[in-house]
Amino acid sequence: MFAIIRSVRFHCQLFVMDASSERSPAGPNATRRVLIVEDEDLVAKAVAEMLTDLGCSEVHHTDNVEAALQSIDAIRPAIVILDASLRGIAAYRVAVRLKEYGIPFIVATGFDAKRLPDEFSFGIPLRKPYGMADLVQALEEAGRRLASDAPQSERTPERGA
Repeated sequence: MFAIIRSVRFHCQLFVMDASSERSPAGPNATRRVLIVEDEDLVAKAVAEMLTDLGCSEVHHTDNVEAALQSIDAIRPAIVILDASLRGIAAYRVAVRLKEYGIPFIVATGFDAKRLPDEFSFGIPLRKPYGMADLVQALEEAGRRLASDAPQSERTPERGA
């Protein structure tokens, strides 16, 4: 089991390294800074624990749209885990802000992601309920998307190229 956790931590840190570069919209000091936007406290605590286990040292939590918008501006997270529905209100305004800022985000939802409003399409879908492996897969996808959105001159050359 320990080897699996080490492997997961390595993958999360790869994402964090991508997000901490100068080109990151969150800036070079965003390393390991994650915002969880979730209205269910138990879910938020479980996700925060998973992120901490993955090596994310600065995990923030908000539970509504207005607080999320303020937190995005204040802390400039490297990534956001966004519940698509907060107390019955679609969090599309948060998704729009994240897209405007170029901050990658994971859309956590119990619904079919294809049925979500278009504003969520920039995010990586994550079906609830989810566990550590699902979260890691979504983080890796977010890291790949962030890397692929970088201008060609800022990408790390591949080995042997």
